[in-house]
This record gives sequence, structure tokens and C-alpha cells, in this order.
Amino acid sequence: MSNLDRNSMVALSNYGKGMKNYAIAKLIWAVFMIILTVFLQSSITNLAGLNEQEMMENAASTLLILLFTLGGYIGGGIYLIIRYFAYFIKLNKASKSPIGIALKTNLIIEFLLLATYVIASFLIIPLIIICNLVTIALLIAAAFYLGKWASSLSNYDVEENKTNQMLSSIRIMKIGLFVKLGVFLRLFASSPTTVSVGFIISYVGDIILVVGMLKTANEILSIFNLGQTEYSIALRNRGPVQRPLPEIGQNPMQSNNSTVKSPEPNGVCPYCGSSSPDPNSMFCSVCGKKIT
Repeated sequence: MSNLDRNSMVALSNYGKGMKNYAIAKLIWAVFMIILTVFLQSSITNLAGLNEQEMMENAASTLLILLFTLGGYIGGGIYLIIRYFAYFIKLNKASKSPIGIALKTNLIIEFLLLATYVIASFLIIPLIIICNLVTIALLIAAAFYLGKWASSLSNYDVEENKTNQMLSSIRIMKIGLFVKLGVFLRLFASSPTTVSVGFIISYVGDIILVVGMLKTANEILSIFNLGQTEYSIALRNRGPVQRPLPEIGQNPMQSNNSTVKSPEPNGVCPYCGSSSPDPNSMFCSVCGKKIT
């Protein structure tokens, strides 16, 4: 990928990070909805049938369920929306890089998905189901074109092994999307149980989709993470560390004109090499230099 500049590498790496963060937000939302559907649906239904006195008697449990439901819907919903917009912006930047041109189709599909999410918030139940069908169809199209982009990476010197791993991850995303079609059991629902089963199947599909998204995001990061790439290249090109050797016979902290030197053993003058007859003398008897 030597033909890619730094800005393109950063944009594609950020796209992988955006996808990963968005997938984590979707996972949190799916887990919350499963808890709400499987464990709390009957409790919420029972609370709705209580009169004022009975609600006062069950105030603690009512407040707890209410806080969990509202907190999950509002907090989880806001978190999911923020992550989605961040992902959308990073996808837009990645699609402008030389290697991300194929992502422009995904950008258009994501824009249409955003429109369906907004429209669905104003629809009644039958129309929401139809809107969900359009949403899943768009998601499948997005996964399909993401696979085409992954296949095109082989033209940019990306390892075939990494390309194949990304394609496998995208296939997991597609499986999750097809499982999500279970939500349309609501169209044939004859009981609340059938509706709940349809929702649960849809949320399981969401989790499978998230697993595929996380694996795909990790593959994108492993290919385009600029920091890791530059660091690994620097390690390969650095070679063994060369340390300067000290010069023999030189002490940078000591002047050549210094007269203070340690006397040689056995009373030998360090300057002229003569033997000093008096080992307690401070001066050499031959050259007269100070030796202690």
C-alpha cells in the first residue's frame, strides 16, 4: 500500500474505529431490548393493569422498572445515535480516499437508512413493519457492497489472507441480517408470544450482525492502522542499536593539564617512573612533581 498517502490511511483507519464503536453501541442496544422483551415485558404488562393503590404498594419495583426502561431507551438510544453519526461521518471521509471509492455506494445506502430510521419514528405499527423490511434490505445491500470493496483491496497490495478474513466477517454480517428477518413473524402473529419470538429472533440477528461488524472493523484496523504500520516498519528498518564506544585514554571530566594523579603502587612516580625513596614524601625526588 505504498501508493496511499497518510491522510487516506488515517481516514480508512478511522472508518474501522467508527464501525467498531457503532457495533458496540448496537450490541448494548440489542442486549437491552432482549432483557426488556424476555424478562420485563410481563412485569410491565402487570404494572399497567394496577390501580393507584396497588401501584403505591409496589412503588419500589415500579420505580425500578420505570428507571431501567426509560434510562435504557433514552440513554441507549442517544448513545446509539451518536455512534451512528460518527460512523457515518468517518465512512464519508473514507469514501474520498483513493482506495475507498467503492465505499461511496455504502455511503448512499447509509444515507437512505438514516432516512428510513427517521420516517419509522412517525409511522404506525403496520407501516413500521414495512419500513423495517426496507431497512433490512438496505442493510443487506450495504453488506454486499462492503464485500465488493473488500474484494477490491487485492488491487492495492493488501495481503490475500487479510482480504479473505474480511470477506468471511462480512458473510457473518449477512447471516445476521437474514436472521433479523424473523421480526416479520409479527405479520402473522396470533398471540403476544409469537410477537415476542419475532422480536427475540430479530435481536439475535442483531447480535450476529454485531459480531460480523466487530470482526470486519478489526480487519480494517489491522490493514490501515497507520500508527501500528509505521511502528512496525520502523522496527524492521532500525536494525541493531549502535551505541558510541568511549575513546580509550580520554576522560572528558578531567583536564590534560591536571597534576593530581594517583601514585603508582610500590612508591613509583606516575610521571617519570622513578622509585621514590621516601613513600611518605608528597613530591618525587627525581622530577619534583607532586605525587599525593
